[in-house]
Amino acid sequence: MLSLFPELFNFSILAPFILRIALGVPLINHGLNKATTKDKLSQRILGGIVFLSGILLVIGLFTQVSAIVVSLIIVI
Repeated sequence: MLSLFPELFNFSILAPFILRIALGVPLINHGLNKATTKDKLSQRILGGIVFLSGILLVIGLFTQVSAIVVSLIIVI
């Protein structure tokens, strides 16, 4: 395959890990803040779901499912 920067193909394995970390850490922080506040129960439950989804993204377990869940929570 022709490419302008063929040396960037060396990072093809590392890129998804960096993207998962870049998304998971802010989700963990936001979910923990929402889950521990004195808001309504529904907000605390959603914060807990976002927190767990962030942890799943960081460790790489069920990444597609957790990304879909978080995106639905953000849209709603």
